[in-house]
Amino acid sequence: EPTADISPDDYQPGLAELWVGQDGRRYGAPKDWDTVGLFYDRGRLSEAGISEQDLSALDWNPTDGGSFEKVVARLTVDEAGRRGDEPGFDKNRVKVYGFGTNGSGGDGFGQTQWSPFTASAGWSFTDQNPWGTRYRYDDPGFQQTVAWYFSLAEKGYMPRFETFGPDSTAYQQFAAGRVALALQGSWMISSFQSVKDVDLAVAPTPIGPTGKRASMFNGLADSVTRFAEDPQAAARWVKFLSDGACQDIIGGAGVVFPARESGTKKSMAKRAEQGLDVSAFTRHIDEGTTFPFPVTERGADVTALVQPAMDGVYIGSQPVSSMTEVNSQVNRLFEFR
Repeated sequence: EPTADISPDDYQPGLAELWVGQDGRRYGAPKDWDTVGLFYDRGRLSEAGISEQDLSALDWNPTDGGSFEKVVARLTVDEAGRRGDEPGFDKNRVKVYGFGTNGSGGDGFGQTQWSPFTASAGWSFTDQNPWGTRYRYDDPGFQQTVAWYFSLAEKGYMPRFETFGPDSTAYQQFAAGRVALALQGSWMISSFQSVKDVDLAVAPTPIGPTGKRASMFNGLADSVTRFAEDPQAAARWVKFLSDGACQDIIGGAGVVFPARESGTKKSMAKRAEQGLDVSAFTRHIDEGTTFPFPVTERGADVTALVQPAMDGVYIGSQPVSSMTEVNSQVNRLFEFR
C-alpha cells in the first residue's frame, strides 16, 4: 500500500492519528490543519482605546467574563454612539457588536463558537477521544460556560440568534462592518484578507480558568475512493499530496496550513509577505493548547439531538440545564450499538 508508510512524526502532532479507524487501518493521508483565532480591524480597536497588546493578553471566566468581556463591551457601539461599557447603552439598538456570532455551535460542536471557552475551562466532550461512548454536556462546568457565552447576546455585546439569522457567520458580519471581533478558523484567512478598508490582524483566543488558551485542532485528509478505477495509482497520488514536496508547494501559496511543519512555515512566511502575522493560530501548536474534534460513532445522530437543543439555549427558549436531558438522550445512542 503506497500510504502504509505514513509516519505520524512527519506531520503536526496528532494529525496523522485522526485518520486511523478503530480497526487500525488508515483512511486518509494528512492534508492540512486548522485552529481558531480572533480577527479584528486595528482601526476599530484604536477608536475604542484598546491596544493590540491588551487584546493578545485577554482572559475570561464564567463569573464576570474577565478582561475579554470588558473588551467586547467596549467594542460594542449602539446606534447613538454609546459603547457597551458606557451609561445609557441601548442593547436593543446596536450598530456594531463587540463579538460576532457563528450560531449556536450545535452542528460543529462549538468549533468557532464556545469550544475555546469550554476547553480552556477544562471541559472535554467525551469520556475519551477518539471513540468515546459518553458525552459530557451534563457537566456543570460546561453548562456554566455556555450560559455565560450566550449571556453576551442578552447583554447586547453579541448578536442574538434572530438578529442575522442562523445561517449568518461572523465573517459576513465582520465584512459588513457589524462586528469588531470575529472568532473564526485559519481556513478563513484569505476571506478576511479580501475585506476592503480594514487593517486586518489576528489575536489569540483568551486565556481561561485553567491558565491556558484553547483551540479545536482539526484537519482534512486525502483519501482513495473504493470506486477508483486504478486504486494503486490513486493511492500513489494521495501519497504525493501528503509528501513534503507537495505540501511545500501548497504552503508557498499561503492558502492553508499544510500538515507538515515545513509547509506550515512556508505558509506563515507567505502571509507575512502579505503583511499578516498568523502566529495566533500556530501558537496553539507550539504551546500544546489544542484539543481534537470529538470522534465517536453515531456522529450524525448526535448532531441531530444537539443542534436544536443548542439553538434553543441560544434563542432563550430552553435553559442551559436542558442539556442534561439531551446528554442522556445522546448517551443512550451508544447503548444499542
